[in-house]
Amino acid sequence: AGAKAEVDRLYGEAEAATERYNAARENTRRLRAEVDRAQDRAARTQEGVNRMRDTLGAMAGAQYRSGAVDPSVQLLLSSDPDSYLERAAFLDREGERRAALLSRLRGAART
Repeated sequence: AGAKAEVDRLYGEAEAATERYNAARENTRRLRAEVDRAQDRAARTQEGVNRMRDTLGAMAGAQYRSGAVDPSVQLLLSSDPDSYLERAAFLDREGERRAALLSRLRGAART
């Protein structure tokens, strides 16, 4: 009777251990799937960061190549002030776009 009780107790412990093992295995599977999804999101975010850096780099290169001259001097030397002012307004909008892109780049880099 004592041996049977000990065997029953050991079977109960084995069953509980098996249930904990199965739960841990399921939890591991779930966590691995979460890690895979997080890695995919991180890779997509990094791709976006790289694209934004390339865009900003191209913009900076173009600005450098154009040789930054003081806008008031450009206006003074312009043969067509209206055209200059239209171009200045366009460049102002481009500057705002660059600032927004840079802000998004910073946010993506933090993410």
